[in-house]
Amino acid sequence: MKGSVIFLGVVCLILTIALASRSPTQLTEGLRSAGKQFLQAFPVVVLTFLLLGLLAVLVPRDVVAKWLSEQAGLRGIVVGTIMGAVAPGGPVVQAIIASVALKMGAGVGALVAFLTAGALAHLLLLPMEIGLLGWRFVVARLACTCFFPPLAGIMAQMFFRNLVR
Repeated sequence: MKGSVIFLGVVCLILTIALASRSPTQLTEGLRSAGKQFLQAFPVVVLTFLLLGLLAVLVPRDVVAKWLSEQAGLRGIVVGTIMGAVAPGGPVVQAIIASVALKMGAGVGALVAFLTAGALAHLLLLPMEIGLLGWRFVVARLACTCFFPPLAGIMAQMFFRNLVR
């Protein structure tokens, strides 16, 4: 994680210098936009960490092991897929959930399936998608994407189980 923070800091510094040299007005606009986004996301992120911290203590590790660990095998991947398809909050919240689940013993296959399902097959968006795009389009999208989360989980479990931890 330290490397990620350093990388993000360097990229932000480069962008800040580039924008400041190009247009101080745009830099101010960018910083205001960042501040607004921070104020919108901050409560969600803090409450997510709080919720997950409490759940990490409340949910016994053997429950996580039974349903999401490497030893859970295909069952863990299926459970991860279903959880990802219904988990609220979008990618930031889902990444936080995955981080906590990994620390609690969830396997890489289940978590890859979880994150992939959250990105490709999110069921909470169905009513809006059907309203905006029509049911035929939504069926076509789901038919083309619903098999990816379990497939990604199986591949991750086969090839990367020893690389993560």
